[in-house]
Amino acid sequence: MTRLLLGDHNLSVERLRYPSRYRSAVPRDLRLCRFCRAEVEDEAHALLDCDAHARLRDLREELMQVATKLDPGLYARRAGCTSLDFLIILLRSRRALVHNVARFIYQVLNVYDGEPRFVPLVFRVP
Repeated sequence: MTRLLLGDHNLSVERLRYPSRYRSAVPRDLRLCRFCRAEVEDEAHALLDCDAHARLRDLREELMQVATKLDPGLYARRAGCTSLDFLIILLRSRRALVHNVARFIYQVLNVYDGEPRFVPLVFRVP
């Protein structure tokens, strides 16, 4: 959870911000998700929105099952807010749920760590 809060994770929204030896910096709107390539690979998308990887969907479903048992009103709040707002709600959730959220974040970040990042060809340095 600390890695997520401090931006010390392997998601493209952070890692493609700066140039490296083999690529130039990528504008935020082009730091696309390595799985769906439809949205910016940021924290909210990786944790709550991306449906292009089965393991992400499964982890999200497991978390929501536990979360709604511990906090029945949580599911209703999800429908009425953005993914970023709901992520903040999860991070500020009841103590009984926090360790489940932390484990979920760890597992999702591991899924992303296990796949190569998408870098648009135009930003690769020859």
